[in-house]
Formats: sequence, structure tokens, C-alpha cells
Amino acid sequence: MIIHNVSALCKNCKESINHLFLSCLAANDVWNGLIGHVERMDGKVGFDSPKSLLLNWPKLNNRGIGEASWCILPYTIFWGIWSVRNEIIFDNATLVVEDLIKRVKCTVWA
Repeated sequence: MIIHNVSALCKNCKESINHLFLSCLAANDVWNGLIGHVERMDGKVGFDSPKSLLLNWPKLNNRGIGEASWCILPYTIFWGIWSVRNEIIFDNATLVVEDLIKRVKCTVWA
């Protein structure tokens, strides 16, 4: 088995944790599709690592289910991106950003 160190999502850049979850154009499309409408996020993730994103994830003035959903959203996005990456590598799947966004939404609301 030959292992290539190229991003499974964009197939352009060297894969790293930061690239996969934050700086990959495909990952950015997912983030913007889910949080691009949130004024406080300014349509951008803007964090330099997944760890800094999780440690500095902003609080919103939501209560109840909205607050709970917002708090788990970054973890769900990371899990969705990781799952699709593995499906591409091991199952020869293809990335459809809109489907990944739907998957994240369904997971958050499940």
C-alpha cells in the first residue's frame, strides 16, 4: 500500500491536521456553510489550529438547545471532515460539501 501525504479533500496540498480541519478550501466551504451566517464569526474560522479553535470557540447568547448545538458544532464538524476523509481514502468516496454540511446538521440535531 502506497501512502501519499496529499490532502484527501482538496488533492492539492500536503495533508496536516491544520490543513485538513481548517485551511483546506473544502474544509473552509464546510465551515462557511455552517457558521458563515453568524455575524460574530465574520464568515471565517480564523484559528491557527484545531486546539485553538476549540479553546476559543465563542459563546453565543443562546439558551437551551441552541446553546447545546452551538457548543458541540466544532466537534461535529471535525468528526464529519475526518469521516469523509476516511471514506475518500478507504472507500473511494468523493467529497460533496453540501452532503457533508447536511451530515453535520443531522448529527448536531440527532
